[in-house]
Amino acid sequence: MIIDLQAAPPKETGLPPVANNIFAPVAGDPGQFELVGGYCDACDDYSFPQSEHCHRCHADTRLVGLGTDGVIYSFTVVRTRPPLGLPQPYAVAYIDLKDVPLR
Repeated sequence: MIIDLQAAPPKETGLPPVANNIFAPVAGDPGQFELVGGYCDACDDYSFPQSEHCHRCHADTRLVGLGTDGVIYSFTVVRTRPPLGLPQPYAVAYIDLKDVPLR
């Protein structure tokens, strides 16, 4: 299954459809969104979600686009109280991304 991360219309509650630093508008096409995460220039490693420091070498990371396509192997929707201030319910998925070597 190829994922297509299209912009979701805002809900009537006025809350954003996703948490900050998870998706960002695609450059040149503000109607389409891509997954974003961290990239470490020191060791050429990607992470999701972005953390302040690389999990491999502890260098600083920067926010980069991870692409809009991938293969979903498994997913679930969690309806219990979420961690990290995520909206409820939230989804968790196991995905191979097409544009970056990140699973």
